[in-house]
Amino acid sequence: MIMLLCSILYGDPRYLGGGFFRGDGSRGFTKDDPNYEEYDTKGITIKVGRDVREISLSLIDTQTAEGKNVMMFGADMSVILMLDETHKSLFNPFLSIGVGIYGIDGSTLADGSEDNAKEATTVNGSLGFFVRLSKHFELEARMNGKFFLWDTSTNKTGENAVREADSMTNYYVGLNWYFKTK
Repeated sequence: MIMLLCSILYGDPRYLGGGFFRGDGSRGFTKDDPNYEEYDTKGITIKVGRDVREISLSLIDTQTAEGKNVMMFGADMSVILMLDETHKSLFNPFLSIGVGIYGIDGSTLADGSEDNAKEATTVNGSLGFFVRLSKHFELEARMNGKFFLWDTSTNKTGENAVREADSMTNYYVGLNWYFKTK
């Protein structure tokens, strides 16, 4: 599925990748927001790319200090800006910017009402580096920042039952496999 989407948008993919991440995040625009809460994040990402463009799918598990879990899932399309776009340097730093679409697997707010936001648009950026291990493999490490703007329709339980925004920072480590090299 992801390779088909990539080939439609970008042409034949050149690499597959995947990895794990951990970090933290917060819900709400400010600490004055009645629904504001901080949480830990962890998850997995798989991706496919060609040259400086990639599409990734992520599953994000968030957990508050009170033990409340919310699962987020979605896709991002990113552009990677780096010094050596051929990936032949041993060490290659990069910046990445992108947009995405995410969904949520339900949430219960502090007042016991159900959160009805189900879809979000995201803006994200990364700063990281690739380390070439061989002709076909490279290690990737990055720090990601992601901002979610959720659909804010209210539900039956009142105005506070709205998930408006999330922001998170996480640290990703993964491996990329280049099956088509230049």
